[in-house]
Amino acid sequence: MRRIGFQFYILLPDKTTESVIHAIDTFQDIYGTRFGKVFSLVVCDRGSEFADAERIEHGKNGKRRLRLYYTDPQQSQQKPKAERRHAELKRILPKGKTDFDRLTGRDMAACMSHVNSYMVGSMGWASPMDLAMALFPKGLLRAYGVERIDPKEVNLTPSLVPHAIVKL
Repeated sequence: MRRIGFQFYILLPDKTTESVIHAIDTFQDIYGTRFGKVFSLVVCDRGSEFADAERIEHGKNGKRRLRLYYTDPQQSQQKPKAERRHAELKRILPKGKTDFDRLTGRDMAACMSHVNSYMVGSMGWASPMDLAMALFPKGLLRAYGVERIDPKEVNLTPSLVPHAIVKL
């Protein structure tokens, strides 16, 4: 969610277009009729799982539901809010020290809850979670196990998911 800085983290079973389509279909089913207005643009990298834009952009009914925007490699300025949230997620799941096969949907919900509850000065010290709770349908966050974390309790360290951290 570019406007409010909220990020969803969906654990895919594999890096295929089919997994991405299934995740977006599920998300659309939960979100309902306003999906296309709120999620009209998805920013993604050039990974193979996003290669079939036509199939990803169109829903089960064949109608366009969103547009994909492919960022250029090494061009983080094309998505600055997303990169900030990615940096916070990487604090929890450090590259080279995380076994992603050990992560569960519940782990991703915890990561979403903590990263999105982190208050941001550029947003008047509101958190993306505060804004999401006001904008999203009530059941959407609950469906993904996401909840608001008290700012004093936000944990952006690997101790949030210790079972996924590789002991070196």
